[in-house]
Amino acid sequence: MIIGIIGAIKDEIVLLCQQLTNIKKKILGRCIIYCGNIGTIKVVIIKTGVGKVSASLGTTILINYFSPNLVINIGLAGSLVPYIKKYNLVISQSTCYYDVNVTAFGYKIGQIPKHPLMFNSPKNILSIAKLSSKKEKNIFFGLIVSGDSFINDINILNNIRSKFPKALVVDMESTAIAQVCYRFSIPCISIKQVSDYANNKANIEFKCTIKNMNNLFILTKNILLNIK
Repeated sequence: MIIGIIGAIKDEIVLLCQQLTNIKKKILGRCIIYCGNIGTIKVVIIKTGVGKVSASLGTTILINYFSPNLVINIGLAGSLVPYIKKYNLVISQSTCYYDVNVTAFGYKIGQIPKHPLMFNSPKNILSIAKLSSKKEKNIFFGLIVSGDSFINDINILNNIRSKFPKALVVDMESTAIAQVCYRFSIPCISIKQVSDYANNKANIEFKCTIKNMNNLFILTKNILLNIK
């Protein structure tokens, strides 16, 4: 069993990297890769850089060079709903793009041609995630939407909410990672810690929240240890 873990920036993966034993470091396509073990699980952690293209590149490298059985995207996201607060965790039941529009050709808003509208997380991994988090509060399961912008504008926030009323958080990588995994038939799930409220103060909130990634680290490690 090989688990691939993808984060966009160092802060999102550093605590997990500190748990690796037998660690080896590589650089491919300017992505920094750490290989090792957490418990009995072989883990490959990759820092891709920010945004959909960087995430797609890193995911492709991960799959082609390391052949993971599962890909887990971890990182930060902005809350889209009032009841999900900073430091809360959201696990993807599905992901979708908020910035894709090919409706002129009969596709739904957010849908890439010849792809599903939503990229769904595998039920067996969701069951493990729910088991791993059942004793924890402030963990939510639902839709994550992605696009190539950091959202810190209330008008853009409201526009995303109106188009995707079921979305819980917004990020810049998870759907791109899910799309690549879909193309390679690799199961994929995203775990996000809320860093901000995607409003006009989001950049300030993000800089404060990024200093404490413990909630994301603990849940991710618990899920890894429950995978058999």
